[in-house]
Amino acid sequence: MAVERTHVTSRRRARWVHWTILGIVLVGMTAILTAHQTARGSGRWANVDFLCPFGGLETLYSLLIGNSFLRHTAASSVILLAGMLIMALIYRRSFCGTICPLGTLQGIVGAVGRRLFRRRFTVPRSIDRVARYLKYALLAWLAIWTWQAAELVLRPYDPWVAWAHLASGDLFTTYLIGFLILVASLPGSLVYDRFFCKYLCPAGALLGMLSRVSVFAKQS
Repeated sequence: MAVERTHVTSRRRARWVHWTILGIVLVGMTAILTAHQTARGSGRWANVDFLCPFGGLETLYSLLIGNSFLRHTAASSVILLAGMLIMALIYRRSFCGTICPLGTLQGIVGAVGRRLFRRRFTVPRSIDRVARYLKYALLAWLAIWTWQAAELVLRPYDPWVAWAHLASGDLFTTYLIGFLILVASLPGSLVYDRFFCKYLCPAGALLGMLSRVSVFAKQS
């Protein structure tokens, strides 16, 4: 009985640590990105692309071929990409569950939904199996399109970029589609866990491929 109680306490403590880390990352990044928008042009605060590992993938071709970064990206994007890939090779999709702020937003809304609704929406297995490949198609399409166009083509459609521009006057113009995706994915998480992550996130697709060769892939 004592062992079981200790196990429950440890799991509860681990859960609190997990959510604390997620909260710190989300609040910290949101504060930095909001400061960037309110002090636009000062250069004192990093923009959303400097803090996004997927930007490292988007600028990789330009960096290797032309020895230059795409506009809005920097060395930090590539460093974060390398860190994310290393995490995936060792700990599978740990980035999604412990660091990704967009995943955190969906997780918070999902936790509220689990308390509000007893029954959660589930996608039929036959549809789910096919739909999960959509993010891989998006990853390939976006990578090829970005490398050919030599610009961040995903930027106007990215819900996380839209979140970063909530305090910007460009929200309902340049980032309108990304904002609409954000608005749809967050309330949607009330009834279905992390819909965007499962079916639409290109970074999640990249991590999904790497997780298959992870050190701990055979242990799960």
